[in-house]
Amino acid sequence: MSLGRAADADYTLLRGVPVPYHVGSAHMPHSVHVDEEKLENARREATAYLEGLAERLRREGFSVRTHIFLGAHPALGILEYAEKNPTDIIAMATHGRSGVARLLVGSVADKVVRGTHAPLLLYRPEHH
Repeated sequence: MSLGRAADADYTLLRGVPVPYHVGSAHMPHSVHVDEEKLENARREATAYLEGLAERLRREGFSVRTHIFLGAHPALGILEYAEKNPTDIIAMATHGRSGVARLLVGSVADKVVRGTHAPLLLYRPEHH
């Protein structure tokens, strides 16, 4: 945040909301519907979470916006946002998975690195 303060940076906090689908019938797998109630609850929770973070940063004098995107793939949402909006740098925390865990789960950071032209700052939080 010190670097951002020195550059008088504007921040955008992103959060993806997976779309909750349910199958109408085991006999008709093509009858998939969005669970609108669950989707709205997930949107509200995501908005509240981001706004809580943003408010703390605003109290410290930072300029912060929030953005919620729909989809199961966070990397795609990040890349789409960065493509459509002026983005000087993408900063994100990473779990730093490797080996089998990375193969099975995939890496959001890896997908963003491979898909963006913007500089990327990765932070790996310490686990206590």
